[in-house]
Amino acid sequence: MLRTRLLPLALIPLLAACGSVITDPGERAAGAASACPSPVDDPAGASAPPPAGCAAEGEPAPGDLGEEWNRRLAENHRYREEREITAGQRAAAEPGARALARLLARIADDGAATDEAALREAVAGELGVEAGAVDMRVESFHPLRNARVSVARGPVCTKATVEPTGEVTSEVTGMILDGGCLPAPGH
Repeated sequence: MLRTRLLPLALIPLLAACGSVITDPGERAAGAASACPSPVDDPAGASAPPPAGCAAEGEPAPGDLGEEWNRRLAENHRYREEREITAGQRAAAEPGARALARLLARIADDGAATDEAALREAVAGELGVEAGAVDMRVESFHPLRNARVSVARGPVCTKATVEPTGEVTSEVTGMILDGGCLPAPGH
C-alpha cells in the first residue's frame, strides 16, 4: 500500500519537466538569457556571483567563445573578400559581363546537353580569352543550372550566375583575396 502512495510522488519531477521541453535552439537561447538576471533586473545580483550557467558582467556568455575567437573566425573568412577595383575598371568590364550573361542564358534556355569543356570553350570564345582563364562551379550541365562562371582579367572578375530557375545575372568585381574570382570548391 505504501508503494502505491509513493509512486505518484516519484512522478512529480518527471511531469514537471514535461512542460519545459525545448525543441527550438532559439528558445533555448532565449530561455537561457531570461534565466540570467542582469543587475538592472535584480539589484541584489549586482554584488552576488552570477547563478550557475550565467556569465559575470564583461565575461562571455556560456557557449560564447569570445571576441578573440570571433576575430579569428572573421580573419579566416577574409579569403572571400573582394579587392577594390576602380570605376574605370568596372565600366571597361561591364560589356563582357553582359556578353557572358547572354551566352549563359542562351545555353540555359536551349536545354541542350553541355559539359565542362564545351562550356569553357564557349565562354572563352565569347569573351576572347584563353580557356584556362575561365573558372566555373556547375551543379547541372543539362540543363545548365546552379552555375557560377567567371573570367579573370588582371584584378577584375567578370562573373555570371545561372540560378536553379534558369535566370541569369552578371556582375563585375575585384578578385577575392585568395587570388581567384570564385571561392575554392568546398568553401
